[in-house]
Amino acid sequence: MKRCTSFGFTLSHLAEEDTKTAIQDLLESLSSFGSNVIVALDEFQKISEIEDKGWLEATIRTHIQKLKNTSFLFTGSRKSLISEMLHNPARPLYRSCQVIDFPKFGPEFTDWVIHRFATVGVKCEKKAVEYLRKLVQDTPNYVQMVCFHLVTQARNKVSSKDIKEVLKTVARQNAYAYQTLLNSLPLAQQRALRLAANEKQSLFQKDLLAKYEIASAPALHSSIKALKTKGILDEEGTGKGSVMFDDPLFAFWLQR
Repeated sequence: MKRCTSFGFTLSHLAEEDTKTAIQDLLESLSSFGSNVIVALDEFQKISEIEDKGWLEATIRTHIQKLKNTSFLFTGSRKSLISEMLHNPARPLYRSCQVIDFPKFGPEFTDWVIHRFATVGVKCEKKAVEYLRKLVQDTPNYVQMVCFHLVTQARNKVSSKDIKEVLKTVARQNAYAYQTLLNSLPLAQQRALRLAANEKQSLFQKDLLAKYEIASAPALHSSIKALKTKGILDEEGTGKGSVMFDDPLFAFWLQR
């Protein structure tokens, strides 16, 4: 069996130019690491938020082409942003990677959660797990967090009502961060978020615009576009006239 080696480092203490030099040196040194090197970058879309005029994207592209012994694996949770990075001809990483869409969780995820509850003597209703998965958009860490709270409460049985109560608790624990984020946004974007959290679809109907005091459909479109740029909302995989939250717990908190 081959032994795998990994290491980590931080650049936070360096000035900008020194950071760029260190990144260049690191990438160039990969050629001497052996014949099978894998570089994995999680939450890869965060690179697009760096104000470096595309320097890091271009640098990575250059080394993807130069390094024959290295494979790069880019993963992230914002499909639309990654798609923009890889499919926009104006971006350095245009057509530089093979895109792989991982399938969504299926019924086996529900069965697995129920089984895990059973191992600690807790009976969990199937519809309760399905309800949880829907509320948190199958976000693994939120599923795990809610289940952890339920187990620590020493329950013998878990229902949909129990799920909702624990989610309220978890949402309250994040209330300060969510309120701070909400207060940082213009009023029009705050209203757009409340509309999106509560109505789910057909957001541009006149009665809904009036209900949430949104001036017009173009005004709502402008707010949604700005919220997508900020990484708060996404339209990827949703139907026409609907959006999804990057953080589903934020949507749940807004509904409260």
